Amino acid sequence: QQTGGVTLSPAAAAARAEATFSRRRDYAYAYDYRTRRVGRTEGGEASTVVFLSGLSVQEYGREANGARKAQPDVEHIRGSGMAGGVGGLVYSVRGAEAQPSYNLYNSPGDVVAQTNGTGAFTWQASYEAFGTRTGESGLNRERHRANTKDEDPTGLLNEGMRYRDLETGVWLTRDPAGFVDGPNLYAYVRQNPWSRFDPKGLNGADLRSDWQAARQLGHLKSPERYREFQNKRAEIQGKGFGGFAIGVAELAMNTITGLTAGMPESGSRFLDASLPQDLRNDPAFQAGRLIGNIAGTLLGATAGTKGKGASGGSELPVSP
Repeated sequence: QQTGGVTLSPAAAAARAEATFSRRRDYAYAYDYRTRRVGRTEGGEASTVVFLSGLSVQEYGREANGARKAQPDVEHIRGSGMAGGVGGLVYSVRGAEAQPSYNLYNSPGDVVAQTNGTGAFTWQASYEAFGTRTGESGLNRERHRANTKDEDPTGLLNEGMRYRDLETGVWLTRDPAGFVDGPNLYAYVRQNPWSRFDPKGLNGADLRSDWQAARQLGHLKSPERYREFQNKRAEIQGKGFGGFAIGVAELAMNTITGLTAGMPESGSRFLDASLPQDLRNDPAFQAGRLIGNIAGTLLGATAGTKGKGASGGSELPVSP
């Protein structure tokens, strides 16, 4: 046998083949009826994974007799995140050490760092768009990497319904959902991982830039929280605009009633009597009302100046 320009004897070729075969590792995985990966056997080490809904929360090793251990090897504490649990794994606690490892994420939900209980960094990594790591330092004993999904020793990423090859950036199997992501059933999010992600291996979804910005600031953790934020913001804006309109109307009514009845504050009393107490005390409404008063005063002053100029009330200086 000739290898790299060197001819090997049959005995040397057989020895090399045997050494190569001895380094081979076998991987086997088991799935439940919901396609969740509930069992792993990698290099002779077996483990069982416990799920809550579609997300893993515990992993158990096996005893020498094959029975499942009584205590979990690792527990995953999850919070709210994007669909498919992306960006939602808060921290993991491993075995008897009981030391939490907290995860930090980038915008697409890749795990970019881990810290211990004191806040010190124990692992850091950088990613390319499709999920391959360009560099890392430290030790991370968990599997969660790109998309907060399990990265196997094989180099494949378990995205839920399918496996993705990180090196080539494509799926290993056809899309079970059909042509929802275009005509190529093996392409990952239409080859656009910069603004899209696939939470379950079925179809891509847009990364919402405004939500992501708020999420990076630590204010929002899920689309539901984002909708609550939007509704609250719309409520505040509505009260502010309402206060502005009331402020302008209040100034106009005070001006009119002051001229006709000598009661310059009667407009304010009338409006206050017609408004609910909680609205009158609302900070956004009060701020809008004050701005409305100021704007009304400025508009009135401007209109008065123009009126005097048009009627001859004020004269421009004339050169001698």
